[in-house]
Amino acid sequence: MKKIIVGIGLGIVFLILLLVIALASLNKIITEEFIVSQLERNMNLRAEVKKINISIFSAISGITVEGLKLTNRDNIADNALPLNERKLLESALISIDNFDFQLNFLAILKGEIQLKKLILKNPVINMVMYETGGNNLSKLFLPPKIVEGKPNEKVETKEEVVQKQSDEDDRPFSVKDLPLSANLKEIGIQLGNINIEVQKTNQKLNIDSLNLVINSIDIVPDDLKNHNSIKADFNFVLKIFSIESKEEKAKLIFKSNALVSPFVPETGLVNPIINYKLTIIKDSYLEGMAIFEGITNSVPLLKNAGIEPKGLNEKAILQNDVDLEVQYSNGKIKFLQDSIFITKNYDLEIKKNSSITIPSNQHEFFSTLKLSKSESDKSLENLKKIKVDKPETAEIIDSILSKVTKEDRLFLPFKSSGNLNNPDIVLNIEIPSLMDSIKGAILNKAGDEIQKQLNKNLPGAGDAIKKLF
Repeated sequence: MKKIIVGIGLGIVFLILLLVIALASLNKIITEEFIVSQLERNMNLRAEVKKINISIFSAISGITVEGLKLTNRDNIADNALPLNERKLLESALISIDNFDFQLNFLAILKGEIQLKKLILKNPVINMVMYETGGNNLSKLFLPPKIVEGKPNEKVETKEEVVQKQSDEDDRPFSVKDLPLSANLKEIGIQLGNINIEVQKTNQKLNIDSLNLVINSIDIVPDDLKNHNSIKADFNFVLKIFSIESKEEKAKLIFKSNALVSPFVPETGLVNPIINYKLTIIKDSYLEGMAIFEGITNSVPLLKNAGIEPKGLNEKAILQNDVDLEVQYSNGKIKFLQDSIFITKNYDLEIKKNSSITIPSNQHEFFSTLKLSKSESDKSLENLKKIKVDKPETAEIIDSILSKVTKEDRLFLPFKSSGNLNNPDIVLNIEIPSLMDSIKGAILNKAGDEIQKQLNKNLPGAGDAIKKLF
């Protein structure tokens, strides 16, 4: 028994010694200067770190880095100017309040850095999607051309070293460019905020309250054929702002559990085609969609038939969750299944193979719109009033109603295409003009009456005159 107690005591002492050694190693290796140096040596950016917190348990629980900022690379980063000689960054493309990361404990004892866990908290990202394609962030994660004042040996050609860095470096990112040799078990974002400017359309988007956890990572850059998958749980709020007034016109609440293959095995480039399963949460809303304005104001087919759709331009709040399966490729989102959005005023169905290209705002929607019973009654009020006031039009109006109603609700299949802010709307139904139909009915009735009178007074003449009507 005494030997067991002594053994346990020695084990505890040994563990404490390991922790002390690890802590000493961490304090020596992981400094603000080290973090900035590693980032700037391996990525095409300038970095800033406010503070690093390391405790006696950091070797096990993790390390916290406060006040991380990343922005475009400059001469200061190229020449590795010491932190105490730098002015603080006033703004950044990416700023993070703090992030926690966990290292491999045994690797620390060997003087090695192996990343096991990385959680970014309250990051703010400012992205610009260029009119010509690409964005302002991709270049940050490429190898730098100059390191510590000298050409970077990782850059393959002299031309790449000498060439002035472009604001729109469009070289594709490859997983094989990643500077870290990491066996990540978990990576995530808490309460992220991403501001997006789409140059081609001057559209402003915001992704708020982004929570992302990737807790199953199997990425081996040299063996992507067998190790190329990640499992991600995420949720966020997408806000869309009006181009003219800059007011919020939509707020869509998303959640997803996705299993994706992020890279192309042969090249290591980001996979250009990725499928996602998403859910848009109840209480998300849209307001003043140009598609609905087009249906309300710009479709003569409905006006000529005496139909005035109501309730389309009001705020439409989702009454239940909507499950989506989409495919993303080069800024284009394609619907892989029919999806129905149910609101108080209408049900909007977006059919399979509909698509929208985010950078250009171009879209092609194959859709159906079914108004609620109350809004349908308002929309068809004038048409039904004519039927009551002029019973002779009942047959014509019933014919029109049969083409535009389903379950006694206004039902409009349509195609919308072009720029989402100024769409082209085509109704996929044939509705006769109300006035033309009534005129035709009057002429037919008059023709029948004339034929009747002619046959009475002049047999055979009615058949000849019938051709006139």
